Amino acid sequence: MRRLSLYIFFFLSAVWCHAQRNGAVSGISIGFADSIRVVLENTRNVDAAVVGGGFASVWSSLSLEQQRTIKSQASLMRRSKFPLRPHQINYFGAIVNAASIEKPDPATFTAYLRVAGKVIENMPKKANDFFSISRTFFSNHALHDEKGFRLVVSGERYGFEYIEPPPLIAWDDTTQVSEDTTEVIQSTTEEQDNEDNEDDPPSDSEFQEELPAWMTPAPPPVLEGPVIKFQKSDLSFITRYDSATLRNTQGAVSLTDYIFVGEGGTFDWRSAGLDPDSVYCNLTSYFFNIRKAELKADLVKLNYVGKTPGLIPGNFEFKSGPRPDSVVSSYPRFRSYQSDLRIEGLADENVKYAGGFSLTGNRISSNSFNDDPSTIEVYNRGNKKLTARSSRFEFSPSSITSMKTYVSIYHNNDSIVHPVVRMKYIFGGDSTQRLLLQKARGEMKYTPYASSFYNIDFATDILEWDLFADSLDMRTDGGRSTVPLIIE
Repeated sequence: MRRLSLYIFFFLSAVWCHAQRNGAVSGISIGFADSIRVVLENTRNVDAAVVGGGFASVWSSLSLEQQRTIKSQASLMRRSKFPLRPHQINYFGAIVNAASIEKPDPATFTAYLRVAGKVIENMPKKANDFFSISRTFFSNHALHDEKGFRLVVSGERYGFEYIEPPPLIAWDDTTQVSEDTTEVIQSTTEEQDNEDNEDDPPSDSEFQEELPAWMTPAPPPVLEGPVIKFQKSDLSFITRYDSATLRNTQGAVSLTDYIFVGEGGTFDWRSAGLDPDSVYCNLTSYFFNIRKAELKADLVKLNYVGKTPGLIPGNFEFKSGPRPDSVVSSYPRFRSYQSDLRIEGLADENVKYAGGFSLTGNRISSNSFNDDPSTIEVYNRGNKKLTARSSRFEFSPSSITSMKTYVSIYHNNDSIVHPVVRMKYIFGGDSTQRLLLQKARGEMKYTPYASSFYNIDFATDILEWDLFADSLDMRTDGGRSTVPLIIE
């Protein structure tokens, strides 16, 4: 195998040199494009042969300047000993796809060749990554295309750029005084001049409230080297299980590090079976690995028509994974940063809710980023009958549940209180309001209820209450026929 690779390399070098010097091989006139075709066909590799034939076909459609650039880059790759497979095959394959499929305007393709030249010269170890992604993009407008996952970009406004790395700072160089140093000296002088005013009372602007950490998320990574920059495009994450799209976004993708850094855009919940016009979030800045069907953003704003009070801030996550065809996705996911939101439409008109808001697929819960407790108040015929507090309430169309809940049941000026129980509140229509409480699992399962009316503590496994009735049902869960009710 090693002998074959060396043979191909030396054969390629000989053909290129001979074609450039004499324009003939074995007495037959042959140009640069045909010499590439011959070399690639002689590899007996199907992909290489297709690329070789395609390159010979599109060569005449390129401008003279583009042809000169490609010849120069091919020569540089030969001198730098770039492997024929996969580096040079992907290089020529990208050119074939650009000229025959994508057909960018001349300025865009010239910019691509200019960037390719800098990659060949400055980043030889990552050159094949650049060629491979470019070849895929020119083929079907995808940044990643494998059997399990495709990342497709929809949008015509894009361009290739090469971002130069920042210059290195020589800290031991004392021959130059930078402008920054001058500014520091001037700032120090101004501070000394203001020392006499230290006794002056501070102004109101000095007492600015510190912003919460979630309002200032960490900045995305800084891209260097070859990138494609997109304006107002859609990113579609297509897998066997999902087809989800981030719409109207913009950003840049590194063609060597596989990182997309973007800004703006809208992501909806249609993959979870929700109306895209009613449930969506607006992204700010974000970044992700283009080889994974995953997307996270530290700061987004969600709108759920009929429930949230407009756009609410939180974090966002999307991931595509295997699931049965009959089961909707548990992504996208959202968790609010605030835990004092007034959310409507979670139950009927007898329930008032204040707390966090979390959306996991199409399931709503009270989770907030800090897991602060949320509060539910339940009314019956205008009178408050129940208050429950928990860091996680689960909401369904007919019930509210929680595994760890503080509960206070009201009767006039008295109450029955328990610090931690499992709760299920069932509602529906005008005559269904039922409360089911069960002892919690763990260390608190033997904690009693406290009744202020009777001034007693009592322990029971299950407490049921029809809010339209004036009495509670209490019983002990177990297989014994006789179980005591303990009252203290």
